[in-house]
Amino acid sequence: MNYASIFKGRWLALFRDITSLFIILLAVIVSVWIEKGSMPDETAMFVAVVNEDTGELGEHLADVLLSENGFDLRLTDRDEAVKMIASNKAHGMIVIRPDFTEKVRAGAYEKLVETTIMADSYDMNTLGELVINDTVKIWMEELIGRKLGAVSGIDEADLQAFRENAVEVLHGGSLLDVNANLVADRSDTDEEQTFSGLRWYAAFALFYLMISGTWMCAYGSGGLLKRVRSKGGNVVKLFVFQSLPGMLITYMGLLPVLLVSGHPKPVQVLAAFLLYIAASSAMSLLVCALAGSFSNLVFLAPVVTMAASLVSGMLCKLPDWARVWDYVSVIFPGHWFYAAILQEDHVAGALVATVFWFLAGMSGSLLLGNRKK
Repeated sequence: MNYASIFKGRWLALFRDITSLFIILLAVIVSVWIEKGSMPDETAMFVAVVNEDTGELGEHLADVLLSENGFDLRLTDRDEAVKMIASNKAHGMIVIRPDFTEKVRAGAYEKLVETTIMADSYDMNTLGELVINDTVKIWMEELIGRKLGAVSGIDEADLQAFRENAVEVLHGGSLLDVNANLVADRSDTDEEQTFSGLRWYAAFALFYLMISGTWMCAYGSGGLLKRVRSKGGNVVKLFVFQSLPGMLITYMGLLPVLLVSGHPKPVQVLAAFLLYIAASSAMSLLVCALAGSFSNLVFLAPVVTMAASLVSGMLCKLPDWARVWDYVSVIFPGHWFYAAILQEDHVAGALVATVFWFLAGMSGSLLLGNRKK
């Protein structure tokens, strides 16, 4: 058998099939749209200002901070600020401590303000300089206000002490307690928004491989096996060369979605998707062979796609009560592609799943074909 001609014929057939082409194009468009929609709106994110000081100087500092044009700063309480950071809706928070007014008036300049910020947001030094500068303004106003009534009482020692304190702070003194919350583990925040377009495209790809695989329905019939054997062909090779065009089309469709996603490890995702579509093609072979006809496949393909994708967590985050599905889904290729997207260990599991579905697809279709001889 001329396998190269079989590959070419299947490739041309896919491009003549307007319906299946529409499915993959729609999958790309929808996945790109989902990916863009799942990205956090950086312009809408802000830094929370929390004033725990009951004195007038704390309130004054909060007003000065909120008047800054270079940052989106909003006044809120600590609980709300922590909640917004945890849900990836705020870059961080600036906390004016309860004893701010008392310490400034007493001339104490340690641990007045606490700044907490995510490492992937605003530059820590930039925000720190903003807080330091505004706090220095409050110091200067307070010092001048206290001395206005007794200008003659200001001596050089007072002025020198203030200058030394201000210089020390501006050069990294002890004004700020900076807690850089990296929020590295986002699993408890909004995980279902993480690369949603990539996950949905993978689900669409599985459906495309099934619905465009009407030729695979023949693998469950005895007639195909007879023809292949009569021509000295190999059923495994025939399947590989016939399935390659569909795999290539779905692989190319991933590229724009991956580009829009901005995934930090695109090569890892591409390699993982290659294993995913290989396993999905073999899985599609078994489904198509069981369907036996396109009319049956139209009903079976959406059900299998939806079930496999949901159980694998591809379409949405699994609820806590359904964690057992997470263990069951290890047999599905989507489970391991999802792990690859989240940059978790996946290679060994993906390889096992690919081999499992290849053996299941080939042996299942051959058994069905032999029974129909």
